[in-house]
Amino acid sequence: MRIAIIGSYARDLIEADGEIAERTGGPAYFLTAVLDHLDVAYDVYAGTTPATVRITMRDGREVGTVESCASIVVPERIEADACIVSTILDEFSVERLGGLPGYLALDVQGYVRRPGGGRGPWSPPTDVWESLTCVKTADEELPFLPETLLASQRRRTLIVTRGVSGATVWDHGTAYEIPATPIAAPHALGAGDIFLTAFVVARLRGMDVLSAGRFAARMVYDFLRGGRFVPKQEGGSP
Repeated sequence: MRIAIIGSYARDLIEADGEIAERTGGPAYFLTAVLDHLDVAYDVYAGTTPATVRITMRDGREVGTVESCASIVVPERIEADACIVSTILDEFSVERLGGLPGYLALDVQGYVRRPGGGRGPWSPPTDVWESLTCVKTADEELPFLPETLLASQRRRTLIVTRGVSGATVWDHGTAYEIPATPIAAPHALGAGDIFLTAFVVARLRGMDVLSAGRFAARMVYDFLRGGRFVPKQEGGSP
């Protein structure tokens, strides 16, 4: 099994309780950490420089502002059994999604996020959306996606994460509820990327949808409990 990762690394500036801490982050960091942990081979396609993201913790919520983010360019031909696309903004062209090989999973977070903060509508071309095997969205991102596209994705695979309430995984029109194990953690940065990556690996390894969802939820719990998984080349770019 080999997975292509399309996403950015980031320099996260996390402000909480009047103090600012800097750490390595970004979707590519969390995606590769999971794949290293699960001993899965991968290739990373990221921007030439890490993005800079300022994150403020307010009332238990993470409010992010993207200060810089480099475009992602991928070769015309990619060899992979699956591709996972998880961006910070729209640094990877939507038009390229339809040409990616294998099991194609997309986290919509970057496409609905706005650079200065907040979210806005995202409506990709229908042919691009229909090329996606699996789409992951957070519950609060649903209002920014067309219901017609969400309806079509429920007939394939649609993951809706709900924080401490767990997740709902739609597969071929059937909804599976995935509970989350309660845990006290200072933040949940990267949890969505971890869930998506673990789910994709589980499906490629032959797990059914419900088992894959539970496996992914367990991976998120293990990450939040231990603080992080450490990639073999922490914070590096390809």
